[in-house]
Order: sequence, then structure tokens, then C-alpha cells
Amino acid sequence: MDDFLICPKCDKETFHTESVCAFCGVSLEGVRTQYVKDQKAASEAKVNEAKRTGDYSKLSVTEIESLSDKIIVTTEAVMQGYSVTRRFDVISSECVFGMNLFRDFFSGMRDLFGGRSAASQKVLRDARRICLMELRREALMLGANAVIGVDLDYSEISGGGKSMLFLVATGTAVNVDPVA
Repeated sequence: MDDFLICPKCDKETFHTESVCAFCGVSLEGVRTQYVKDQKAASEAKVNEAKRTGDYSKLSVTEIESLSDKIIVTTEAVMQGYSVTRRFDVISSECVFGMNLFRDFFSGMRDLFGGRSAASQKVLRDARRICLMELRREALMLGANAVIGVDLDYSEISGGGKSMLFLVATGTAVNVDPVA
């Protein structure tokens, strides 16, 4: 869809974020409202087509993130109040982060004196967040609405003076329905 609105008075194109026509000064509020409705309808049509065909390649990153945010992710094998109606597959997500030499040094100092390393905790938190987000996307691509039995496995890979954090998240992509 175009990023321009057509002025109802002078019939000229004005960028869709403008509230008045740049040429004649007439209010574009009604036209903008319709533009937003049309954009939303077009997006919903694309999403429905993607769900129907399983082809998510035409969706924007924002649309995919919005859809995948609705997918339930849990470590439980059985969700109370829900029944599994379909099992798709075991899915996984991997994430590798390099650990900074200075951050590692100061983490080592904290190990000697006690305390917590905020920098290392942030790397761990970011890795978990990214892996769970990727699990949701993977489930979405399969047509699932939940991932159950999620397991997070952390490992450190080091050698040659370099250190990396490796996280693997696995789970089972399923469809669940609330129990009536």
C-alpha cells in the first residue's frame, strides 16, 4: 500500500503522516483514519494467508514478532487447564555469545571477593531471551500455539584465550486448547 494519502479536496498526494494537506490545507483526519484501517486489514490478510499456507516470508519482522509473542512457552510437560490437541515436533534454538576479556577478568575478581557480575548476568539473560524468542518463531512456522517441556542448557566453550557462552533451548511444539 502507498505511503501517501490523496487529498479529497485538491486530489494531490500528501505523505500519510500529515494531518493536513500540504497543498490546500484541508484536514486529512478522515482520510488518515481510513488509511490506518486499510493498513490493518492488509496486514491481517497477510497474516491469515501466512497461517493458511505456512509461508511467513511475506510478513515483516514486526508482524512475525507480534504473532510469536502470543505463543505459550513453558518448562512443564503438561499444562494445567489445557489439553494438547496436536504435537508437531521437537524444536531447538541455539545462541553463542563471546565473553569479553575484561568482563571475564572482573568476573574472576568478583569470584575471589564475592558478589555478582552484572555484565555476565546480562549476557546470560540476553541469551535466554533470544533463544526463547527463536523457539516461539520456530513454533509459529510449524503452526503451533505453544512450546512445552522447554529445557535450557548452558555451556562454556573456551580455548586459546577466548571464552564463549553457548545456550541451547529445546522443547516440543504443540497446539493446546483450554479445557472446558
